[in-house]
Amino acid sequence: MYSRINSWSPNAILLRLRQELPCDIKLPSLETLYKWIYDDSAAGGSIYKHLPRAHKKRKQKVNNQEQKVSNKTSIHLRESIVDERSRVGDIEIDSVVGPANKPGILTATERKSRFSMAKLVSSKTGDETFRKLLELLLHHKRRIKTITSDNGVEFAKHAELAAALNTKYYFADPYSSYQRGSNENINGLIRRHFPKGTDFANIIDKELQIALYKINHLPRKIHNGKTAHEVYYGISKKLIPKKQRNIIVNAFRT
Repeated sequence: MYSRINSWSPNAILLRLRQELPCDIKLPSLETLYKWIYDDSAAGGSIYKHLPRAHKKRKQKVNNQEQKVSNKTSIHLRESIVDERSRVGDIEIDSVVGPANKPGILTATERKSRFSMAKLVSSKTGDETFRKLLELLLHHKRRIKTITSDNGVEFAKHAELAAALNTKYYFADPYSSYQRGSNENINGLIRRHFPKGTDFANIIDKELQIALYKINHLPRKIHNGKTAHEVYYGISKKLIPKKQRNIIVNAFRT
């Protein structure tokens, strides 16, 4: 099993503890937790080294080849229920490139749960993108209701993908990454593991899947401490090891 809580932020840890500990346990505030970390650092400690690395906001990509993608259906024709995030099954997809616009990875994020998937790609062609997206999403075919992407030429085979998955496919407006905000956010989290400038040709799939596991099992404020994995599959799990839960209960029980 991959590492879980070692990669969590202090906020994620507190969110998850509130999910798993008895309600009479009074936990410290996030500010107090950070103060302990910085006090430890000032005293020569190394806890601060476990804080997630900050990342820069991705710059908006300019695509001069969008006219090569034909028969596009606009996001403005998409059902309003997709905007409500009230159901599982609405997917946003994107590509994250390597240095010098080299091929990188394809990412897919479910809007309600923020559950994410990704595949390494060796090229940005429509054929390669179609094949990799089919590998990525076919297992989830029964759940998928819509797909939304940007206007990248790599998504030229959108109609074939929609037919294979029996779903509807939409394109966001050009230069409007906010219309795919969930996917953009996940791409930012992926960049924490693979910073800008990473040559994905040197990354193996196992490394990518470990990063995704950590992201999908990260307690999220938007889910009141639940993870994207739990919301997507409609389950609840214990993520904090029992021994650590007991130690915290004894320390903070009022």
